[in-house]
Amino acid sequence: MEEQQSMALALALLIEIKSGGLSRWHGYIQSLPPSTVQIAALWEMEGGCDGGHALRWCKGTEVEKILVREHIENSLTEFWTNTAQPLLSTANIQAEYGDMRYAYSLVSSRAFYVDAYHGISMVPIADAFNHIEENQIHLETDYDVCSTCGSLDVCEHDEEEPIEGSNQGQKGTLKPRTSQAQHRFTDDSDMCEMVTNAPIKFGDEVFNCYDSGLPNAQLLCHYGFLLEGNSNDLVTWSLDEIIPIPLARHQHAELLSIVRACVHQLLSHKLDILYNPPVPTSSTGKPVELVFGVNAEGTLSTHLFSLLLVASVMRQQDVWDVDSITRLCTNIVLIIQEVGYSVDERGGHNDMVVEDSAPPNIAHAPNALPFLRRICTAVQNLCADKIIGIGRNVTEADEKDWGDILDVEYSTLGQQNEDGDHQSSVETILKEIGRHPGLKL
Repeated sequence: MEEQQSMALALALLIEIKSGGLSRWHGYIQSLPPSTVQIAALWEMEGGCDGGHALRWCKGTEVEKILVREHIENSLTEFWTNTAQPLLSTANIQAEYGDMRYAYSLVSSRAFYVDAYHGISMVPIADAFNHIEENQIHLETDYDVCSTCGSLDVCEHDEEEPIEGSNQGQKGTLKPRTSQAQHRFTDDSDMCEMVTNAPIKFGDEVFNCYDSGLPNAQLLCHYGFLLEGNSNDLVTWSLDEIIPIPLARHQHAELLSIVRACVHQLLSHKLDILYNPPVPTSSTGKPVELVFGVNAEGTLSTHLFSLLLVASVMRQQDVWDVDSITRLCTNIVLIIQEVGYSVDERGGHNDMVVEDSAPPNIAHAPNALPFLRRICTAVQNLCADKIIGIGRNVTEADEKDWGDILDVEYSTLGQQNEDGDHQSSVETILKEIGRHPGLKL
């Protein structure tokens, strides 16, 4: 639904652009980028352009997963063919598909969700601020307005509240959306406010935050840029990547049922050794219930930890029993929570170390250690496989092109491995991270 709104807004923006000086928004349009914003959602695979090279490097990354899940280019092409092109032709407006892509890139990288009436909108001035996590300003609107007429006050479109204890046929009173005191915009309600939330020093650039939970993959796909360090970054795996053995449909359903039950139990204990990831939506609009991932701090998601723990426990079980496996998994996690986990740097061994504050009854801690070690090994293997899969379609020519783009000698970008083959420095660093035994749980 949101993508359809974005495409409809892009069509409206395109009409205004084609209207030139006759558009009431002509001055604002002149402030917009003159060419298509390079959002990854519109990168092309053909033609040898930079986007095509970049897409090959994105193979196996979170960017590729977003592109596959959302397939924006296909949806935009369909919208252009079935809706935009016929409408523009009827209005005698000359436009090509490239113009539609340009307008969509502006909407994707600059639009705001304003309120229940305006929905996704272009907001002049507000879209001039760049994004950062530690922002000084943010957009404020009265969101709860009438979705039909935009009124903040009581209007004819409001539903009537029935009088308590009355018959169904007896009318009640109109329910106001908000109090008059909350309505700041007395003169013009069709506006927004940019509000400061942190001190701004003279000469400093002023930043907005487009969304408090945007990882770099989302920023690249929808806004066309990355943050040098992003605490919202997340690396994920599919169920098939974690458990490559083909499962029958009933086995697949039973496994996920057990994992969900384990996740539910773990969330009820509010464990600080795991984190609960944001839940994206699928192409059908339904939430993706389980996110098997590791965040920017190296902390496992509750979903991934539960799956690996359930898989480890089930190796010891002949019968798949939801209650018993969930109980055992929960007990193991509670033991891990009570016991400190550290790495002996001198010997390179993983040891369970009892903290001073831990409860005295931890006799079962040694039983949890094999499960924890298997989970650590599984995560390291997943990371190693992930690294191998990144940029799997990149050719040697592509690598040299990137060296030219960076204006450095290709030989300085990496190092020789034991076999004499060339490795990029990024890959070398990631491999060392993947080998590190001290992943935080």
